[in-house]
Amino acid sequence: LYASGDTYQVDKAHATITGGGWFGTGPGGGEAKFHLPEAHTDYIFSVIGEEFGLIACAVVALLFLAIVLRVFLKLLDEEDHF
Repeated sequence: LYASGDTYQVDKAHATITGGGWFGTGPGGGEAKFHLPEAHTDYIFSVIGEEFGLIACAVVALLFLAIVLRVFLKLLDEEDHF
């Protein structure tokens, strides 16, 4: 679909993450991940989206949000401003 250009990696990641739909293709069932550069590290979120779907991506994002909120709540309890 996209052969080259400035947005090659972004286009491939977008195609991968949207290829899974709501529920994904299943573990190991994704095909678009084989066209991603560094799919196992840099684009792991796209691979999660393809294989496990949008719902799994939302769960991962909520977990990160929970971590950030917990850190901010801990910071509010600190008395040492340094």
